[in-house]
Amino acid sequence: MDVLEYWHPNMSWTGFRRGAVSERMWGYCCQLVQLCHARGHWQKVTQDIRLTPPRPSVYGPESKYQRNKRRIEWKVRRDTCTEPLTWPPRG
Repeated sequence: MDVLEYWHPNMSWTGFRRGAVSERMWGYCCQLVQLCHARGHWQKVTQDIRLTPPRPSVYGPESKYQRNKRRIEWKVRRDTCTEPLTWPPRG
């Protein structure tokens, strides 16, 4: 579960009841719950990045043409990348 290497959910496990499940299965269940929370987190992060408008150029003042061109390119990238993330990944 490499995705948890960079973000680990802070979860309260008190609401979960183990019941008559083996220790091994309980471990897999906990990992699945963490992975689902991590997927939701990273999906939100990527959506926030995608919806954030571009920053001003670091190379100095821009002309109105350059600014509009950069904004239009961002809108095209944003609108073409709106397909939802699916599991399992295709490809």
